[in-house]
Amino acid sequence: MDVVSGMHPGDPYDAPALPGPLAAEVGADPGRLRVGFLTTHPRGDVPEAPELTEAVTGAAALLEELGHDVGPGGPEALGEPEFRERFEAIVANNLAAQVASLGALRGEPVAMEELEPLNAAIVQAGRGHGAADQILATQWMDGFRRRMAAWWSSGYDLLLMPSVGVAPFPLGWIPQDDLGTAFDRGAQAISFTSPINATGQPAISLPLHTNAAGLPVGVQLVAAAGREDLLVRVAAQIERARPFEHAALR
Repeated sequence: MDVVSGMHPGDPYDAPALPGPLAAEVGADPGRLRVGFLTTHPRGDVPEAPELTEAVTGAAALLEELGHDVGPGGPEALGEPEFRERFEAIVANNLAAQVASLGALRGEPVAMEELEPLNAAIVQAGRGHGAADQILATQWMDGFRRRMAAWWSSGYDLLLMPSVGVAPFPLGWIPQDDLGTAFDRGAQAISFTSPINATGQPAISLPLHTNAAGLPVGVQLVAAAGREDLLVRVAAQIERARPFEHAALR
């Protein structure tokens, strides 16, 4: 993170420079933080999962014990129903472009049969979009980024949410032979991470909970753009208070 932080001449995006080496933030006092938390997705299209609720409420209680100001709440923009359509269009367009670049690199177009079925379907969707579709999706995402960032500007330091939008699932839960189900379940799985990735907030996922089967259920803390230092500070504080258990991951 230290190496890639900041802006290099010619970069298309201006990544905020870190205040110093992130390793130096481990053990530093994060201060008293204002933390909002969400146990369910504001969009209303992600099924509730008791294991995710338990993970988030447990992490919220721990943060409160550590002296932070914690309460329910999050960016209103997370509830905007148009996000998924715009996000999926941008992903499909970029994947289609990447596959075209790979074909140009090897001197022969990539056949759809060479791709996994889900990736092939995404590429086909991207090829069906026009230039105006890409520009409109990008412009919408620019506005969404501003609406998301406004929440942090309103006085919040961190957002606490599930890392994955579904409890630990078995292999095959996202099927390769049923693309409709695969798309829906895949979208559910990334429902809490995709808006954060798309808007540029840094986030850290912490293994603070396990379900009845002993499988890890992660929670994520999200900070304002450029505040990776704050995430490292509070994550180190959490780890000191409740050392992460890795036995279930072995």
